[in-house]
Amino acid sequence: MKKKSLNQKIMFVFIIIFLVAIIIFSINKIKTVYDKEQREKKIREEEEKVAESSVVKRSYLEKEDGWFYYITIDRVQEKEKYIYYNYFSGCNIKYEHLDDNYSTLIDGDGHISKIPSSSVTLESSYKSKDGKKTETDELSEINQLLNENWERKINNDDLKSIKFVNFEKDDIVKLWNDAYSKKYQKTDDIIGKYISLNTCSITKVKSSEDHYQVGLLLNYGNIEEVRIDYVYSNGTYLTDKIASNKATDKEKEIYNTIKEMEKDIKKNGKFSLDKKFDNLKNNSDYKELFQIFEKIEGNRDK
Repeated sequence: MKKKSLNQKIMFVFIIIFLVAIIIFSINKIKTVYDKEQREKKIREEEEKVAESSVVKRSYLEKEDGWFYYITIDRVQEKEKYIYYNYFSGCNIKYEHLDDNYSTLIDGDGHISKIPSSSVTLESSYKSKDGKKTETDELSEINQLLNENWERKINNDDLKSIKFVNFEKDDIVKLWNDAYSKKYQKTDDIIGKYISLNTCSITKVKSSEDHYQVGLLLNYGNIEEVRIDYVYSNGTYLTDKIASNKATDKEKEIYNTIKEMEKDIKKNGKFSLDKKFDNLKNNSDYKELFQIFEKIEGNRDK
């Protein structure tokens, strides 16, 4: 009888310990979930604070052969001071790929592969005028200097620590001073309808034959520049034929029309063109182009 009573006591103690363990485990689990929620809430609040205090201004400079350079001055207020994230960059909206523009991939055997970039940018440009310093290297030097937190216009002397090889010092000075002269805009207030698209992109619906393409440069989802071109299967561009005065009368007519379309897209900030272009939608010379416009519109934020 005593043995049975002892076993009952042991069982009772075991149950109590087990229940206490479950309670402690549950409390810890609830606390872990609560702590996680609190951390996530704090992160969201911090992100919201940054978004509310983040202001930006940007300037652009068109260069040759489809290149655009830009400088962004991004200012965030943290407590009683400003933090700057300034950077110089650039991209090409004429060429989908360039030989000097790629990312590198190293496999387990140490072999290096060159992977074409999704868009042609200065960040992935290994082009070099002296065969030593690449555009990417020089870009890094410039951006390091731009984050000296200048709160003024600059001149050539401010950039004297950099040996310019691939870029023009005057371009950087002009871009910075143009951006600095602008008014700050609250980042949240300038988010455009195309924010889900890449800053620089080229869109087409055909590639293995003569085809249209649309190059797009966005500023926080807003259309900054658009370049429509016709690419022939031999790699020639309509804009090249126009520039070299080798275009036919028909090609000149198409070129003038797409230039009018570019103006309309930039003016209205969208690819739904003015009604004056409606008669071209079923025209065999432009039907493919309207398919590209629809494709871009279909990929933007609703």
